[in-house]
Amino acid sequence: MKINVLKHNQQIRNSQKACFLKREIHRSSKVVSSSLSLVCLWSVSAWLCVTCSCSYSSSSAIGSGRTRDSSLPLCLALAHTGAELCSDWLWRDVFILTRCCCGRLMGEHLWHDSNPPISLQPVAELDVEETWSVELHTSVSPTDAYGTVDFQDAAMRYVRVAVDSKPEVLLQLMLREWQMERPKLLLSIHGGSENFSLSPKVKQTFSKGLITAALSTGAWILSDGINTGVSKYVGEAVKTFGSHDLRKRNTVGITPWGVIDNNTDLIGRDAFRPYYPVGNPFSKRSCLSGFHSHFLLVDDGTQGKHGCQHGLRQKLEKQIQLQKIHPRLNQGVPVVCVVVEGGPAIVSTVLDYVSRAPPVPVFVFEGSGRAADLLAFLHKQLETDIEEDFLARIGDVFALDMAEATNLYALLLQCMEHRRSITIFDSESEDQVTPDAAILTATLKGTKASPAEQLSMALAWDRADIALKDVLWNGQHWQMGSLEQAMLDALVMDRVNFVKMLIDNGMTISCFLTVERLEDLYNSTRCFLLHLVEDAKKTSLPQGYRLSIIDIGLVIEYLIGGAYRSTYTRKHFRAAYSHMQDQVMYGWANTKREKDVLTHTPGLTDLSCLVPFNFNDLFVWAVLQQRQQMALFLWQHAEEALARAIVACKLYRSMAFEARQSSMDDDMTERDFGQLAVDMLDCAFQQNKQMAMKLLTTEMEAWSHFTCLQMAVSASHIPFVSHSSTQTLLTDLWTGTLNMRKNSFLKPNIPQEQITQ
Repeated sequence: MKINVLKHNQQIRNSQKACFLKREIHRSSKVVSSSLSLVCLWSVSAWLCVTCSCSYSSSSAIGSGRTRDSSLPLCLALAHTGAELCSDWLWRDVFILTRCCCGRLMGEHLWHDSNPPISLQPVAELDVEETWSVELHTSVSPTDAYGTVDFQDAAMRYVRVAVDSKPEVLLQLMLREWQMERPKLLLSIHGGSENFSLSPKVKQTFSKGLITAALSTGAWILSDGINTGVSKYVGEAVKTFGSHDLRKRNTVGITPWGVIDNNTDLIGRDAFRPYYPVGNPFSKRSCLSGFHSHFLLVDDGTQGKHGCQHGLRQKLEKQIQLQKIHPRLNQGVPVVCVVVEGGPAIVSTVLDYVSRAPPVPVFVFEGSGRAADLLAFLHKQLETDIEEDFLARIGDVFALDMAEATNLYALLLQCMEHRRSITIFDSESEDQVTPDAAILTATLKGTKASPAEQLSMALAWDRADIALKDVLWNGQHWQMGSLEQAMLDALVMDRVNFVKMLIDNGMTISCFLTVERLEDLYNSTRCFLLHLVEDAKKTSLPQGYRLSIIDIGLVIEYLIGGAYRSTYTRKHFRAAYSHMQDQVMYGWANTKREKDVLTHTPGLTDLSCLVPFNFNDLFVWAVLQQRQQMALFLWQHAEEALARAIVACKLYRSMAFEARQSSMDDDMTERDFGQLAVDMLDCAFQQNKQMAMKLLTTEMEAWSHFTCLQMAVSASHIPFVSHSSTQTLLTDLWTGTLNMRKNSFLKPNIPQEQITQ
């Protein structure tokens, strides 16, 4: 991937484009004696640095970064009028101390000659000043600074990029080269760039809320990445509350290259550079924050000047918004602006966010100072006659005159026109919700998203608490199928808490689960299942093959073995399934659900095996997909918990064997369900020995009329078979008719080959 930065042009621009002194300066210089020429030289040079584009051509002393290309101002054109310099060294010293528009001293530029290549012949016709600009006076070249920067505690990735870099290229770099996880939320932190103090409570609230929101949702955090101002507090928050797993740290600093202290130390391709953020209190440069995980160092050719990164940062945020929050969901990545303290420029930033379509939510930490407190005050203020007092307050906070305060007040009022997109969080309040929940709630409400879109965002974040509190509230109108689609997405995305929340709030599995949805679940992740289907069918499957519910029945029979027959492979089910497929293929199906087709097709209404799907079907799906936590949750529902635990043991054991046979990953666990089965049997045996033994020998209709003892023997579940209840039962079965009359309900329905295993 080619990332460009901008650098100096080596060719000197035409001298006619140089910036000349006004004719009055030339005329006055004719009468200046040689003893006064130095004073005039200094004053003219200083005036030009402020008002003119001090244009000249050079190659940068810092390598191939973005640098300047233009013609030298004729600051020293007094020689043309008769005023002469005393010596060449004086001429060069004055030149070296003159500061260029790019922020460097002129002496920092490399020249091919000992003196600057300057024409001392003024052109009377050209009395026009040329303004320096990035577009005209810089050129692009491949970046010369990227790699890893070592902050002693951790090593972070960085790259130097041009200010006009394409955001899609930068995002590709971050996702593919740096292998950052795709964001599900973007937290853009804005505030003061200079050092400021936060009260301990505000600092604690901001730090914990920010990191908790980021870690719980898989969010990216964007800041300026320097070790001053709000970025410093972001770094301290990551240090205090962040994950120790560096792969979960997605804190990106978008920093101006020209303000970084010792930025030349970072030059090198695929370099590993140690960085010591000591900082000079007398320097205008800033150190990088060592607790950001990645750095985009934005170069516009200037040195010591802030602000060039804002445009690229906005473009990158908009590019991230276009990405899907999850492959299964159509919702884009939401962005929220978090404001802490801040100067007058923050008000314009807030206005830009809330004025977009759709608006970007703004979350303001009240009590952090300056701009944040002004926004909070005006947001809560309902009175209209506060202008005079508020203008005075603005002037005091930012040290502005009345005209400047009036302009800023107008911007604040424009922000309040989008009041619904701004959330104020009082950090000092005792009865507040947690800051992370408040940030996520503000994100949901501030984007003007529909309830289904809000539910998708909460689902992607795996924050069932936010969905329950802010989305699934009483009286909410839901379109047909919205909650069913959310349930399907939650199962595929393995969101156990969401599945529990939907079931607790009235989702009926028998109504939700259809043939089509069950097949969608099995086809969502199917690599290992395809291998099992090939083994069960003893044939190779074509590429792109879609698993059917009958294929799953064959896999279940193959894994359990023996005389087990799955419901999905029985004759009546096959006939009904084939009939349903014909209806879909030839366009005969109406708008009814597939379950209705199966249970109400003429001639097939007496099929007792075609009962509505239930938790057993979902439970087997979770086991076959190796989703342990989901399987444990589903195991708790419906009946025959002991049987389902033993079935899970058998399926896990058989899948582990198949994985070892095919050199695939055999990370299958049966211990959890095996222990659950033993614990349940032990509890039943202690409460009622007779009923415990009956549990072992009762035929289970849902599981091909197998008994728990049959399934345990088939699974070679030694702890279960060796349990006191099982041993007591086996003793009764082997000691003869007398004991059988004593326990007449026992059915010795155990094949001989299984007992002798």
